[in-house]
Amino acid sequence: MYELLVFIHLVGLAVGIGVPIGNLAIQRIAASAPPEVAAVLRSIPGRLAWYSRGGLIALVVSGLLMQAFAQGRAMVSFGGVWFWLKMVAVVGLIAAVYFIWQTMEEARKGNPAVMARMRMLGPAVLGLSLLATLFAVIAFH
Repeated sequence: MYELLVFIHLVGLAVGIGVPIGNLAIQRIAASAPPEVAAVLRSIPGRLAWYSRGGLIALVVSGLLMQAFAQGRAMVSFGGVWFWLKMVAVVGLIAAVYFIWQTMEEARKGNPAVMARMRMLGPAVLGLSLLATLFAVIAFH
């Protein structure tokens, strides 16, 4: 059972990090694309957001379930401060994803000015994802 949870955790990590990296690349390409192409490219990140949220949910739920097993508890005590730094990054990641969702809801209601936040939130999600991964590697090595 524990191995299945680790598998789900890693798939959640891959999806959760892969989507923000892809979205960042799409936005950079859209910035220099002709207007009609840029409009199509800019519609992609919103469609991929569900995958990213699903990956984050799988990551968090599987992580919590892994802690229910002896191996998971041993990893926490072995990882020490690095484990808790990872957890801080995960909490920051969840907050940033929530703010992205909130920003998109405001934009859908007709307030396009809020989209300026996305220039900060997208890279924040990517950075926090990478930090959480780095700290996890150090904690569980």
